[in-house]
Amino acid sequence: MNMYYFKSAVLNMIPFLVVAAGILFWILRFLIKKKTLINCGFSNMVILTIVVVGHKYQPDVIDRNFTSFLCVNLYREDAEELYLEQDLDLKCWEGLHTTFTFGFALPLILLWFLVLPAILVAMLYKNRNRLQDS
Repeated sequence: MNMYYFKSAVLNMIPFLVVAAGILFWILRFLIKKKTLINCGFSNMVILTIVVVGHKYQPDVIDRNFTSFLCVNLYREDAEELYLEQDLDLKCWEGLHTTFTFGFALPLILLWFLVLPAILVAMLYKNRNRLQDS
């Protein structure tokens, strides 16, 4: 596997690993303070962790996944040979590049750009009457 694909996979996993570490942190904190996880604000802390991590990593993840679509011509204008701008060893739209772009990068762009923000908006709309509660 090319290093470009490995770096992209790792970058896309980081937010999920950070959220998992955050949830583990909150579980340990609530257990040390001898509080139950139900009805004590645990779910609010998990949601807060997800929102903060999503806000921090969303631009980087989307940007990295869009780079899969950036190809440059390294040959003549009349006979294009497109190569990935981030790694000029990879020929665009052939073999692994096409599979990676449409099977990995595009679904993650849709997830981070459309699905996750839509879920957050739906949660805000659902709880709109409780947003001012302390």
